Amino acid sequence: MEKQVIIIFYLLFSVMCLAQNNINPNLFGFRMSTSFVFFDVEDSAFTKRVVDLNPQVLCFPGGFGNFYHLNGAGYGVDLDEVSTYNKGGKAEIGKSLNWISKKKGHTKNYIYDFIFLTKRTKSEVIFNINILNEPTEDYLKVLEMFEDNDIEVIAVELGGELYTREYKEVIDGELYIKLAKKCANNIRKNYPDILIGVVAAPVNTLKRHNLWNKKLSLERFYDAIIVHSYAKVTKGKAIDGKMVAEKKESDYKHVSFSLYKERAINYLQNDYPAKISEYAVAFENKPIWITEWNLQMSKITANTMLQALFTTSYLLEASTNPKLKNIELTTFHNMAGRTLSASMLLKKKNKMHVLVTYKPMKMLSEIFQNKDYKAIKEDIGGECFKYIFTKEDKQIICWINWSAKELSTQIAAGSWMQKDFSGENLYSTTFDQNEIRYNEKQVRNKTILRPYSFTMLIQNE
Repeated sequence: MEKQVIIIFYLLFSVMCLAQNNINPNLFGFRMSTSFVFFDVEDSAFTKRVVDLNPQVLCFPGGFGNFYHLNGAGYGVDLDEVSTYNKGGKAEIGKSLNWISKKKGHTKNYIYDFIFLTKRTKSEVIFNINILNEPTEDYLKVLEMFEDNDIEVIAVELGGELYTREYKEVIDGELYIKLAKKCANNIRKNYPDILIGVVAAPVNTLKRHNLWNKKLSLERFYDAIIVHSYAKVTKGKAIDGKMVAEKKESDYKHVSFSLYKERAINYLQNDYPAKISEYAVAFENKPIWITEWNLQMSKITANTMLQALFTTSYLLEASTNPKLKNIELTTFHNMAGRTLSASMLLKKKNKMHVLVTYKPMKMLSEIFQNKDYKAIKEDIGGECFKYIFTKEDKQIICWINWSAKELSTQIAAGSWMQKDFSGENLYSTTFDQNEIRYNEKQVRNKTILRPYSFTMLIQNE
């Protein structure tokens, strides 16, 4: 009997080892997008928050990459150009951002702010290239500027969401390939080590998108496909990652948020892995970069504990779920700006607000700064998930407790530092005094998982 137990133990241990993944630091990335419009890098409070987050990858310029120009103030956006190429809301957003930049007296291009911040964080870089009409010498000049500042550009993104209906009058899959291939060839000649990503359209949605992907999948000039993912957990109408109309599903918040929670968990455990598998099939297992991800922008779920648990779970799942192994790089929607649902740092009435997604991201930075960690997931039931990270003689254990129940769990012998982030309710926000809590303490033998919480145990050395 004892021999059988030993054999079973070694079999289970072997399966666990096979299931382990080395941690990928490139999953811990962030788009800067509107950050420099609203925040000043010379503001030590802002810069310290970004540095403390310890991002491994930063992405520039982000949302206005299709219209970025090196020559010009701010993002160098030409509003007439935006109106010509994009028939949607980009023109209005561009007009607003240009007005704010001018009002704030921003006369320099934001590339200089980005370089300053990147050097402070020591992060690597993804550069979004305007393949529509940025002169070749200008985007090569940007890459030269990074090189001169000893900043490593690991990847370039050739355009952003150019498959959408806003661009369909001016670009299709065939023209996109022509423009992207020309840009890729110029980069390969000058910077052969930089990886190149191309824009994949949503799979199995529209005939136009399928045609785009079919043509692109036959090409070999790129290293990865670029996908944006937004989990829709509220009911209503969504456009471009934003809920423009939302349906009330209950008169009681806790009932509605229970539904959102079920959809969020189902998305992470089932829908998202299935969708990533569809991309893998369409593009013959090409690496995938998720250069924008978040909950769908929503007034209901913005800055709630639900969003905090979702974003934390997303990175833990991407690190441990073998069905997501093709994802080699991710950058969260936006580091900082004025949008409550998209940013981690918010500027409102000249005051910086640290939103609900920031703290758990900062907790996770402990893991993503070290690629020697091996990761494995355990589904312990009851809407609670466990993730174990191990390197040499050190271990970090994480739990996501989506439930309303307080849970007690035994832990290995020794001394552990516990960090936990929790909310009174799934709809609690950082603006609800005392409803969002963060604690640190030393524990032994067992730990308590608060309701609606992210708990991290770090083994003391």
